[in-house]
Amino acid sequence: MLSPSLFFCTVMTIIGSFKVFTQPYLLTLGGPGESTNTIVLYLYRNGFSFDKLGYASALAWALFVIVMLITALQFSQQKRLVNYDN
Repeated sequence: MLSPSLFFCTVMTIIGSFKVFTQPYLLTLGGPGESTNTIVLYLYRNGFSFDKLGYASALAWALFVIVMLITALQFSQQKRLVNYDN
């Protein structure tokens, strides 16, 4: 009975981990150096700080593809790991 809920929580947690922006931005602005830079913070800085909007758009599409591939991989493993028996 727990496997569908665990599967949903795993998928949502992995998707949410790619969206981390606020904490590194407010606390450190991605520094010292680049030690707390995340994908979304890198995307934001390229788009709005460095005025590379095309590059930021390409990064957003790459992030979308990465998240979709990881989610598709999880859904392909769902048949083996998740049990919906009554």
